[in-house]
Amino acid sequence: MYRHLLIPSDGSEVAELAVTAGIDFPRPIGPRVTAFTAMPEYRLPGQGELMSRKLVPSPKQHEDRAKREADTILAAIAEKARADGGGGDGGYA
Repeated sequence: MYRHLLIPSDGSEVAELAVTAGIDFPRPIGPRVTAFTAMPEYRLPGQGELMSRKLVPSPKQHEDRAKREADTILAAIAEKARADGGGGDGGYA
């Protein structure tokens, strides 16, 4: 049946439902489970933002913030999988 299940999450409450289902659903058949999150691309500031001297993050600042957010989301999913009995050797990545 399923050999590998991919679970997307943006860290929202709605995504949490998918994470829970994605961890619980496949357990009896034992596929590998991988969680992922995607962060928005860096958006170049518009002319209005530049002219108003609005503080605009640099591409590096955006990347660092996105990485921290992604790490937080994925760590929470990994912890949930471990707590629900999906430990490192149980196929949960």
